[in-house]
Amino acid sequence: MSVEREQKLVLLVDDDRDLISMLRLALENDGFEVLAAHDGREGLRLFFERRPDLVVLDIMLPSMDGWLVCERIREMSNTPVLMLTARTKDEEIARGLYLGADDYITKPFGVSEFMARVRAVVRRSSDTRKAPSQSLLTIDKHIKVDLAKRRIIVDGRPTHVLSPTEQRLLAILAAHAGEVVPSEVLVERVWGDTASRNSSHLKTYIRYLRTKLEPDAANPRYILTERGVGYRFEVRDE
Repeated sequence: MSVEREQKLVLLVDDDRDLISMLRLALENDGFEVLAAHDGREGLRLFFERRPDLVVLDIMLPSMDGWLVCERIREMSNTPVLMLTARTKDEEIARGLYLGADDYITKPFGVSEFMARVRAVVRRSSDTRKAPSQSLLTIDKHIKVDLAKRRIIVDGRPTHVLSPTEQRLLAILAAHAGEVVPSEVLVERVWGDTASRNSSHLKTYIRYLRTKLEPDAANPRYILTERGVGYRFEVRDE
């Protein structure tokens, strides 16, 4: 968990020192406190020592790449992670999201776009912590989800852990159980209106949720597709 503090602390992890200097200046001018690391191991050490409110994490890093750093962070914390990548392939972006990144931004990018993403991620994280929610979601007699701990429980035993983004998506669908939620509404609610997402990224997260929740992800029973519109969440009594 992030440590609550009046001034938000951002950890920048990137080996490009000029980029770090530019982003530090923009963040500090916007009221953030900033830490910087230039390789993966240093970034992970600073994360566990200082517990920042947001990690901005490059993928290509010396000593330990961003994939592994993100994975280690997610083993113990739901602190939001914004990944920086020069890779534009969908499978590379999907890998970061699967490991638990909350958002990504593709290099090269402008300072205004970066700051908009930072504010959106921090705001969503704050809203998630403050919003009252049903802590235990019962899907059927076998499957429950502890939304507070982000754990899926099958027949009384924990099985999978949800990423923060998966948790937000499932919570929105569950809050409208039995209703069709349009894809554009889900994108806006999960990633914010500053995130230019296309439907493939939403489909990626729906697939992750089905893999963790459904007995047969290829034939879903709980998260149903309404073709051309969106998705519908069904709770089963049997």
